[in-house]
Amino acid sequence: MPGVDSDKNSPLERSFFLAEWFASRPGGRASIHDVTGNFPEYKDSDSEASRKMLGRDLTRIKENLKIEIEWNLAEATYTTKPPHFTRNERVALLRAMSTVRVDGIAEDAAETEIGHAQDQSSARIAVRLPLIVAELHEPISEQRVVEFWYKEGTHRSVEPYRVGRGGIEWYLRGRDRQDNQIKHFRLDRILENPGHPSVIAVGDRGAFEVPEERDLVGELDVDPNEWGRDTPLEAEIAMSADLAIIFCRTVSGARSTPSSDDQALVTMTVRHYAAFISRVLSLGSKAQLVSPPELVEMLVSSLTRMSRGV
Repeated sequence: MPGVDSDKNSPLERSFFLAEWFASRPGGRASIHDVTGNFPEYKDSDSEASRKMLGRDLTRIKENLKIEIEWNLAEATYTTKPPHFTRNERVALLRAMSTVRVDGIAEDAAETEIGHAQDQSSARIAVRLPLIVAELHEPISEQRVVEFWYKEGTHRSVEPYRVGRGGIEWYLRGRDRQDNQIKHFRLDRILENPGHPSVIAVGDRGAFEVPEERDLVGELDVDPNEWGRDTPLEAEIAMSADLAIIFCRTVSGARSTPSSDDQALVTMTVRHYAAFISRVLSLGSKAQLVSPPELVEMLVSSLTRMSRGV
């Protein structure tokens, strides 16, 4: 915490102070300068030792407090992931909430304190969703098996767990009963059935149990490159050595090779072209896509469309 000489604390105590400080940040977000400005031990953030110490402390927070703090490469900030509760934990939390009585609103309460009033300047928003998302809502809620025709006319029987966005597409996460594997099913690849719902619920309610995996909630938030289905291409990206370190920690399978004193060449296998192009664009002028020609052409085409406002 600011004002605390955390150099005198053990690594575990230092991690607790760091976690408490992140919890006090608006939206749980902080830049590296925010961190180093409040924790002197990380001040030399350009050194490998300081980066490793911060990385170890964040890992310690995740393992001991179940709080995940991730580096957002696009925004150059650390972001605290929202908590996820299992079904039993949610039930326990709701029961605990039912015992709390709120007698009024505390006008000066902090955002994280009980009694804090919702910001009256907030507004409702409308989000446009694919129709099939609505068709899947009831089967997911009732834990009923669904059947649909997928891609090139293959019939699927699936235990639906959740629907969410992965990269720029909508996906269904569920267990394929044909081979008993948990998979992603892209919603725009579920074939339409003229005059009928694309997805049909079959069987009884409660036909399956949703896995109580803590990380199931994040299954659709993983790097799209890990489950993309595009023909694999080897890509090379030139960037600064410091940025390459962060990039390789963030992107699964990325490898960095020094090309000069302060520059590096990052290589990775690309399986999701659109997500990869979006990632490179987010780096702006800090990185240059070197190869392959197919992805370079896609990047140039994207920039051309953006400049024309298409």
